[in-house]
Amino acid sequence: MSDFRADLGADHAEIGVLLGIFMLTGIFLSLPSGMIAARFGDRRILLAGLAALSVGGLIVALSETVSVAILGRMVAGLGAVFTSVTAAKVVADRFVGREI
Repeated sequence: MSDFRADLGADHAEIGVLLGIFMLTGIFLSLPSGMIAARFGDRRILLAGLAALSVGGLIVALSETVSVAILGRMVAGLGAVFTSVTAAKVVADRFVGREI
């Protein structure tokens, strides 16, 4: 982690923000993501979530400042929320009427 810190010129608090911002999106988007998936379809939202995870990771990997890395973590967090909520629903739908 120290190489990452050195590359961004970040202190420990900024690295903590990077860690926390990923999970912060889940607080605000967990319920709406289920409604969005119901409206636009599970497959589309699952693929969009995976794409957002990938793009967010790429933004962080290419970032040269903490601000850009924060943006990347927010995008990746958005993708993580949509992926985890939708994937859980898809798996549960596979077992409707059967024992899980």
